[in-house]
Amino acid sequence: SVHARLGGILGKRAPGDPLRVARHYAAAGMPREAALNYLQSGRQALATSALPEAIGALELGLEQAAALTESAFRDRAELDLRLALGTARMAQFGWPHESVPRALEPAFELARKLGDRRALGPIFWGLWVHYQTCTDFGVALEWLARLAAELAEQDDAELAAVQDMSAGCQYFWSAEYERAGAYTDHIRANYDGRRHAGIVAYANHDPLCFSLHWAGTFLEWITGYPERALHSLEQAVALARSLGHPFNTAFTLTAGCHPLLLLGDPERMLRHCDEVEALAHSEGLGPFSLNVQVAQWRGMALIASGRFAEGYESTKTGNDFWTQAGGRVCSALFWSWMALGLGGMGRSEAALALIDRALAHCRDTGDRYMEPEVLRIRADLLGRRDDTMPGVIENTLRESIAVAQAHKARSWELRSALDLARLLQLQDRRDEGYQCLTPVYEWFNEGFESPDLVEAERLLGQLG
Repeated sequence: SVHARLGGILGKRAPGDPLRVARHYAAAGMPREAALNYLQSGRQALATSALPEAIGALELGLEQAAALTESAFRDRAELDLRLALGTARMAQFGWPHESVPRALEPAFELARKLGDRRALGPIFWGLWVHYQTCTDFGVALEWLARLAAELAEQDDAELAAVQDMSAGCQYFWSAEYERAGAYTDHIRANYDGRRHAGIVAYANHDPLCFSLHWAGTFLEWITGYPERALHSLEQAVALARSLGHPFNTAFTLTAGCHPLLLLGDPERMLRHCDEVEALAHSEGLGPFSLNVQVAQWRGMALIASGRFAEGYESTKTGNDFWTQAGGRVCSALFWSWMALGLGGMGRSEAALALIDRALAHCRDTGDRYMEPEVLRIRADLLGRRDDTMPGVIENTLRESIAVAQAHKARSWELRSALDLARLLQLQDRRDEGYQCLTPVYEWFNEGFESPDLVEAERLLGQLG
């Protein structure tokens, strides 16, 4: 046919246009050639972050592969198409989007059928990250168990890095910080930029950059090491910039730098958000980066700067996108900042309703790393109501301290102890306030210029 001849002629040109070639082969009823060219086109688009174009080509390629008779070739073509499609959908729509497992769960069976261990990294990563962002932690842990079984059967440096990334983050959510940190320590000790270079192409994250986020810098801040946290943050930022992968850079500069807000530097976060917004537009990263990464972290930084109304609206815009896409993990983080914004605007009742949702989220899902801070913010909001008994506020703060102690979350404990000491000071119970704050303050051995420790030293001076 004319289409078949045109496909053959165009396919020999250099540089070729595989999408145009694929369309001619599809029109000629030649699904084998069409599928291969759609795959090539999708991979090319994905490599330049042209995500809608990549998704379109890969989905057309799957349609052509489905028209092939059952064979090893068809299985291989379908597997390769699904792997690339999973990566493209995660970058375009976000990890929790329902289209991610539709691409990758069939890919797992195909990889097992073909005996292709090379394909397991993107599959395990994609399915774990999907289910954990939906807070379907039971299924996420099942995929981690399958990954561990593969590694027990045969050691593999790439799969080990994927395990470090995913398991470290998973146990961070549940506030199992020692367990989470062990995976981060492992990837730190074993990271090899050349050996692990392929992971960012399918995960959209470099394994060390990602591990230095939640189970790295944020974990270190929570567990009481603010200077170490800042060092890890700078290490991740420098590595991301050197690698130059757009999505990885965008994530590192926003979510990966969350401790900037806890260390009193919202202005730097705002600069990062401006940079990522420009990057998202220039690289075509799509609505996920603009909403989940830019809008939410810009909003939180604005709230931290005292620009409550503007910050609340920005955070809400990003959070609405996140929840509509199916995102659930980190809801307590986002809602706590939104509650702070509402509280700053004088909307205490709306803020309390939102912080109660955040507390229920922590306890119902197992996404618990924010639980002590959520309780502390709840106590603060209760204190703004005229009808709240002081004992209720005190009990809420003591509950926050108890949870933080159970988690070994020293920085959360310090914040709640500060608030409790201030409350006791107002009630002329200065000795109790001093005894409450002193032990946790004296535990710290670094970061004495960080805002919370500076305030703790000042307050102890007043109470002593």
